[in-house]
Amino acid sequence: MVHHSVAITIVIPEHLSTMSVATGQPGSFPRPVLEEKDMKFSSRQCALAIQFKEMGLEWEPTVGNYVYDATAAVKPSSPFQEHVYFLLNYDCFMDRVGGVERFKTIMTWLPTWSDAREILRSLGVSNKEVQEELVRSRALEDGSELLKLYELIAQHLSMPPQP
Repeated sequence: MVHHSVAITIVIPEHLSTMSVATGQPGSFPRPVLEEKDMKFSSRQCALAIQFKEMGLEWEPTVGNYVYDATAAVKPSSPFQEHVYFLLNYDCFMDRVGGVERFKTIMTWLPTWSDAREILRSLGVSNKEVQEELVRSRALEDGSELLKLYELIAQHLSMPPQP
């Protein structure tokens, strides 16, 4: 089994950490870094994410990740969609499931669009290749670009590493 590892870090510039989105003035909370509050994952995307995990795609849980809880280990149920959680309170989630290693065992990472692009870059897939596939498949027209990115990840994870 080939293991691939992806590290994703989001950095908020210091001057934005306490700036008001509405006024642009310091003193109130900024808009969340991730604006995917309405993010929905299809059953196909969840199945592909499980496949990524089985194919050795490694991930370290961080605040801002979406995860799929196939075992219904987390209570109460998700406010987003059934079995999908947004990791906001890292310590709370880790405590509820028994630590980071158990969390990684029972949860499946659901990469966002930007996560998927980073994974593809780490697998050596060029921006041009991604663009060509999105155009060819008409994924942008029918709103299935994240699913297409997941399919590209699965395709490239199953390929033997290039020397």
